[in-house]
Amino acid sequence: MDKLLEMSAKELSRLEVMQRLSKKQMSQAEAGRILDLSTRQIKRLLRAYRAKGAAGLVSKHRGRKGNNRLSEEVKKRALDLLQTKYKGFGPTLAHEKLVEREKLKLSDESVRQLMIREDLWKPRKAKKVVVHQLRERRACFGELIQIDGSPHDWLEGRGPRLCLIGAIDDASGKVPGSPRRCRWSLRQRSQRAARPDRQAGLSSDSLYFLLRSVLGNGAVHRLENCHNVGASPPIGHPPFSPSDSG
Repeated sequence: MDKLLEMSAKELSRLEVMQRLSKKQMSQAEAGRILDLSTRQIKRLLRAYRAKGAAGLVSKHRGRKGNNRLSEEVKKRALDLLQTKYKGFGPTLAHEKLVEREKLKLSDESVRQLMIREDLWKPRKAKKVVVHQLRERRACFGELIQIDGSPHDWLEGRGPRLCLIGAIDDASGKVPGSPRRCRWSLRQRSQRAARPDRQAGLSSDSLYFLLRSVLGNGAVHRLENCHNVGASPPIGHPPFSPSDSG
């Protein structure tokens, strides 16, 4: 009766390649590219396969104890101390005491695993990763302009406070207009956004603050009035809410 072999997915891939290689269905260079191995390693695997068959591709370390494993004596002494002298300690602090005071040679992860195995420590549950789906970009150029600004004393006291502004078209990813026309573009865009018959929008994390700092309160009042009468201008969301930037 043939002996059953336990093989990993990596070893199964090597077995398939060695079978094709032994039948001369591929070259050693091609086998090396498939397995990401050098020609010398491919020759070594092929010799092992021809000598022992599939068993020659199985790792020799499988089933053996690790060379760096903790001795039973160290485990027993560490557990005795964790259950008595250092009872109630967390893994990190317990590891420090075992190494500094008791002169035991073991890692903090080994202490943690020992404590979990003996119900001396309950591991924290990993936080659930929340995936935020990205929204689709707008279909047409100019339909939504995403802007952001940085109000600051850019002139270092030699003039008025200015707001450095960046703008990008949502559909194409292009920068609309030029920096010289940025203030004019914002004024024009805000006027278009305040008209219900125009489908042009602005979006920013702090849009109303940005418009107020650049264009003045008049532009903001027009937009707020537009919201109040139910015109629904395409300018992200109501005042001081997150932007439509996805």
